[in-house]
Amino acid sequence: MSNELIPVELIENKIFIIRGYRVMLDYHLAELYDVDIRTLNRKVRGNIKRFPKDFMFQLTDIERDSLKSQITIQEGNNFNNPCVFTKHGLVMLSNVLDSKKAIALSIYVVNFLVRLKTLDLTENELTIQLNNFEQGLIDYAKDTTLLQQEQHKDIKEILEYLQCLIGTHKPEKIWVSNN
Repeated sequence: MSNELIPVELIENKIFIIRGYRVMLDYHLAELYDVDIRTLNRKVRGNIKRFPKDFMFQLTDIERDSLKSQITIQEGNNFNNPCVFTKHGLVMLSNVLDSKKAIALSIYVVNFLVRLKTLDLTENELTIQLNNFEQGLIDYAKDTTLLQQEQHKDIKEILEYLQCLIGTHKPEKIWVSNN
């Protein structure tokens, strides 16, 4: 999705945390999706079953007043308890609106989710390969340790034989001539 659809700068300072959710106000979203606020609200009301409480909710008076002190109210906006949308609500909203930006965002989200699924499969495959590699290393270490133990045993036997040979062929006296 290109930046002209929803510029990052327009979004960053329009995200608020309310009731533990990161949300955006309905009138900010109307601007971003390039639709009239009345159209946005009408589409939401017409598809209300698509917007459970963790997707969208209306602010209380206290929440509205608290938010009002944090942001500059737009000229002409009476700021009656607006609806706010979580990230899930944004996706659903892009599916019920008919603006070019909403349609483009909806297509982008679907493509993104498909890509995530592909990445997830790839990650799972990598995890399996990594586990197989790790098991291979463990098996190799075990085999190497056993081989080293056998080699150590063979070397120890050879040294013992050499000790025996030296003991059996050791001259009793070494003669030194005094000439």
